[in-house]
Amino acid sequence: MKKDECESAIRQLCHIWRKDCGFSSTPENELSFGKFYQWVEDHHRPYLQFRATMGVPYMVELWFDQEFGQTWRR
Repeated sequence: MKKDECESAIRQLCHIWRKDCGFSSTPENELSFGKFYQWVEDHHRPYLQFRATMGVPYMVELWFDQEFGQTWRR
């Protein structure tokens, strides 16, 4: 898949994961990237198959942080 396609899907999956896994009431700054990444690996692995200079996990974590306002941690 192309990186742009994966980015769009991952950003949507952030919110689907939050709702489907029962984290709707969890504050955004307490959401776990590790749990999210494992869920994507288990259920949506094709979206993790793209090329990225910094590496796939790094890019996915960046998108996760942007979606949930956690870029202050970087």
